[in-house]
Amino acid sequence: MRYTEEEYRKLVESCYPADFRADVLKGFVTAYRVAPDHCKRHFDEPDRHDVLGMTRRGRIHQEVRGVANRHKIDTRDEANSIGSSHYLRLTSGRLNLIVCATASPKTRIRRAVFREMLAIFNRDAQQDLNFVQQNDSEPPKGSRFLSVLIHAPRRGRRDQPAFVDLVVPNKHLTGYICRISLFKEFPNIAQDMLQRPTRVTAAKPYLRKRKDKATGE
Repeated sequence: MRYTEEEYRKLVESCYPADFRADVLKGFVTAYRVAPDHCKRHFDEPDRHDVLGMTRRGRIHQEVRGVANRHKIDTRDEANSIGSSHYLRLTSGRLNLIVCATASPKTRIRRAVFREMLAIFNRDAQQDLNFVQQNDSEPPKGSRFLSVLIHAPRRGRRDQPAFVDLVVPNKHLTGYICRISLFKEFPNIAQDMLQRPTRVTAAKPYLRKRKDKATGE
């Protein structure tokens, strides 16, 4: 393997085929749609903003886990290096797949020990061509590479994702070797999402019961 963009793309398409990617995108759309309603039903106004991100993250993991189970892809929920939270990891062939929110499609993935460990064998042929010293030996036979589903909410529509991309980062998590935009790959799913009307769920006002002057009740 020469670690080119095309080779990684073929590896992604082999390990996580098109029907899986389409179902995952539908899962993201569903998770984004239901998370705000869940927060409105279960939390008061001041708390909704703070819990929305974690609620959305949990729903995304549920959706992705369910899709993986239907496609017979191995899933594991593992603690990060300090045990402060858990992350979902899918494994198919030579590719691990995790989920990570980013500010934009071009924003690099946040540094974390567990992500750096999973990406340790993500060699980049372009860096070699640019004479960037990697000091990397050939990865052991059967070693796995890291791929990531990155996403973020649309501006002004927190119930919809602005993008969902399946990317392969370099080992330093400073850029992407390969990218598949799932909205571009499945424009019908994106179109269905955009045609959904905006849902506004207003909280019911609290009305004090007035006493009847005649009965006193």
